[in-house]
Parts: sequence; C-alpha cells; structure tokens
Amino acid sequence: MSEADRQTLFNDLYHRAYDCAAVYTAHRIYTCMKQGGVSFPADGMRVSQILESLSAIAERRDDVFWALGFLTQQQVLTANGSNLYPGPKAEQAGLEAWQFLPHVVVQPTKTLIDLVSERWLDLVAGRSRSVPVLRDSEGRRVWTAYFHNRHDLYAPLNQWAAEKLADLLEAERGSVLELGAGHGSAAASLLAECALRRIRIPDYTLSDVNLSLLAQTAGKLSNRYKQTSFVTRYVNVNRLDQLEMEQFSYIYAVDVMSWAHDLAEVAARLRTLLKPGGAAVVAEFVRQNPGSKLFQEFFYSLVPGIRRMRSEGELSVRFGFATLPEWQQAFSRAGFRRSIVFANPGGSTKAAVIVGVR
Repeated sequence: MSEADRQTLFNDLYHRAYDCAAVYTAHRIYTCMKQGGVSFPADGMRVSQILESLSAIAERRDDVFWALGFLTQQQVLTANGSNLYPGPKAEQAGLEAWQFLPHVVVQPTKTLIDLVSERWLDLVAGRSRSVPVLRDSEGRRVWTAYFHNRHDLYAPLNQWAAEKLADLLEAERGSVLELGAGHGSAAASLLAECALRRIRIPDYTLSDVNLSLLAQTAGKLSNRYKQTSFVTRYVNVNRLDQLEMEQFSYIYAVDVMSWAHDLAEVAARLRTLLKPGGAAVVAEFVRQNPGSKLFQEFFYSLVPGIRRMRSEGELSVRFGFATLPEWQQAFSRAGFRRSIVFANPGGSTKAAVIVGVR
C-alpha cells in the first residue's frame, strides 16, 4: 500500500475526529465525577478525597486513577503536589467539537462513550458490574456499531491491516489464522480486499474467546464468501498452546493484543505458529509515549483480562495499548527473522501495523 493510500485512510478529518473523541471523553468523565459529588474546588482535592466521594471499591480504583490521569493529560485537571485542581479546559464543551465534522461517521464512538458514562458511577462504586455494559441488548448493539466498517474512527485500522496482509497474499497464497475475530469487521475488510485483487484464501481459521459471537461471524462470512473454507476455534491470546499442533501461512490480529499479558511472549508464540517464511500482521492503536493515555481505554478497560500497566504514581495506570518502540522491541525479542513497524501518516501517531516474518 502506497503512502498516498495510507494518507487517504488517515486523513486530516480522521485525525480531527480522533482528537475530538478524546476531548469528548474527558468532558463526559469530568461531568460524571461532578455528578458523583466531586466538586474540584479552587483549593483542590486529594485523590483519596475523590475516591471517597465516588465510593470507589478497591477493584475499580484503577479506573478512577486512569480517569484522573486522563483528565490531567487533557488539561481538564491540573496536578500540583498531591492535589488536583480544575485545569484550563475544565469547562470546555465536549459536544461542540463534533459539530465541525458533518461528513465523518463518529456516532458509534460517541454512543459508546455515552453508554459507559451513564453507567460509570455505578461501576466504580460496585453497584453494577461491567458485564451488562458489554453484553446486555443495548451494550451488544453499541459495541457492534463501534467495531463496524461503517464507523470512520475504526474502519481505517481494519482496512490498513487488510491491505498489508493482501500485499503478502498477492505474492504467495496460504492459510490464515485470525486472532480475536469478534464481530468480523477485520475479516470482512481482508476478504473484500482480496476479492478486489482476485485473491482466494482457501482456508481461514477464525478464533475468539466468545464462541457464540464467533459462530455468528463465521455464518455471515460463509454466506458471502463461499469459496473460502472457514473453521472456528476457541483461542485465548494468552493460551496459544491450544494451537501447538498447527501452523499457518499468515496470522492476522487487529485490535486484540491489548489483552496479551506479555507482548514479547505472545509474539514469540505467534512466530512458532507460522510456517517457515510465514508472516504475522498485527494492527493496533498505539500510544505516542509510554505515559500517554488513549480515550479508548475508557471503555476497553471494562473488557475482562485487558493488560494493566503502571509506572510511577497512582495516576500512571494504563490499559492495553503500547508504543511503537515497545512493538518493535516485542517483535525483535520474539525472534522473527524480519520485523517492521509501520506508523500511520499525517498528524500524530495513532495506529500501527506490525509485520513479523518467520
């Protein structure tokens, strides 16, 4: 895929919409906290006072720490010593930013942020669990829309990964294992791209930890792409030994490695699942630096098993996503014969495709 093609996917509107999502997330979190009794007076509040005001239970304190750190990053709060004060952007209207993007489909992100915001205080206080947010009828509908290829803040990652793998398949056909197939949008992007190039994938293994969702995804794809043989497997990204007797030409993983407990260890396991000369294509949203926070963590943190990280201080808590150097280091340590990390063009770094060849 050429630089011009990538520029089309990650154009100026994409970067503006992504940054608006971060502003809106901060606005909703700040509003939640005020509704929960956190006043943020002019003389500041200690973190312990905020936890007490929100009645935060122990298992949800990391969510509060992350939220406070994110608000500080977005300049909604200002830290001075052990106190937090209203920042220069404390009263910024988060909704106004979206109104300047009439031609970008961002509603799925906004709806998901709204859904989590509406339930966040109850989650933090232990009055409800995260599972209903993910799996009740409203939650399923909202998450499905978020992962859809008509969602302009998510689809570019799928399409970029699909084109990278299609480039490899064009040179040499082979079997594909997809990790975390989920709602099937990454697979749909790959199969559509291959159809345009008249590439047939003979054997496609779809894997996930949610077997009911996986069955639905496989059914939809089988009806549309009848020349491809689909197999479904229960696979946990941290238990890839479940596939120890199998090898694949290509491994495809989009937005799933945030649940890998150790990136280098999982990457090494991916390498052993590849046939000699095979390649792993991994696509992820990324951090600009180890301490930065992404707005997606607000809702991804609710998904059980996501990787948690902490450097210095309570507010350094982060969920999932890695930086470009961390990806490069992980694939180098994994023993790939050749690996390269591609960053999105234009604006700031928000996504990456990592390709490792055995």
